[in-house]
Amino acid sequence: MDETDDKPERLIPPKKTAADAIDAVVDAVIQAVPGIGSSTSTLINEYIPSPIEKKRGQWEEDVSSTVNQHSDQLDQLADTNQVTVTDLSADILERLITSCPDGMADTHYDMDKLIEFFPGEVKADIKDACNELFSLGLVSIRNIPNCWDVRLSEDSYEVLDRQIMDWDTVGDAKAIANIVVNTKQSESRSLCHELGWTTRRFNPALRVLVESISDQCVREVDGREFYKRGFVLTSATISELRLFIKTR
Repeated sequence: MDETDDKPERLIPPKKTAADAIDAVVDAVIQAVPGIGSSTSTLINEYIPSPIEKKRGQWEEDVSSTVNQHSDQLDQLADTNQVTVTDLSADILERLITSCPDGMADTHYDMDKLIEFFPGEVKADIKDACNELFSLGLVSIRNIPNCWDVRLSEDSYEVLDRQIMDWDTVGDAKAIANIVVNTKQSESRSLCHELGWTTRRFNPALRVLVESISDQCVREVDGREFYKRGFVLTSATISELRLFIKTR
C-alpha cells in the first residue's frame, strides 16, 4: 500500500490473527502513555472523548488486564517488522465503532457513506486506510464488481469498546452470566432489558459469553436483533456460566 507524506503515522506491530489485531491496538495504547512511549500523535487520543480520558496509572492497569486476558490466544509473531496506521485509519475506526447500531458487526458502509463521514478525504485514501484496518483484522471488506464496502469485524468490539465507549465487554459478559445464574432468566431480550442496555452494548458481551461455553448451552438466533436467542437452562449450562464468572 502506498503511503502519503502528509499524513501522520503511528507504528503498530504486525498482527496475523484477529486476536493479534486486538493486541496491536493495546500495544499502541502502551506506546502512547506519557513516559512509556514516544508517540506524539497517540492512537488512543484519536478514539477517546476527553470526558473519559484515563490517568496514566489506570491506563497501565487496563492495558495489563487486557493483555493478560488475551495472552493465551496470541500467536507467536514470525518477525518484528512494523506496519503504519494513519490518522485517517483511526478516524474511520472510531466512526464505525460509534455509529454501529447493534454490535452485530453486520452494518456495511459503502464509499458514499464514508465520503459523507469524511468529506475532506479522497476515495483512494479512504480505501488505503480501510485496507490498513483489514490487515489488522479490525474490519472486513467486500470487494466485488459494482460493490465495495467495509464493516467491523466481530473481534474489534472487545478492546475498542473499552477504549472508545468506556464499556468493559468481558465484565458485561459476566453481568449477563450472573443474571442467568441467579434469576434463571434465559432469553436475550429479557436479559438486555434487565440490564438496561442497548443492543449495541449487549450483543458484543453476549458473543464473548456464548463463545466461552458449549454450543448445547445456547439457543440459536431468533431474528436479527440479538446475537443469539438466549440460553438453555440446564445444570450443565449453569455450571459453565459459573465457571466463566470465576475464571474470566
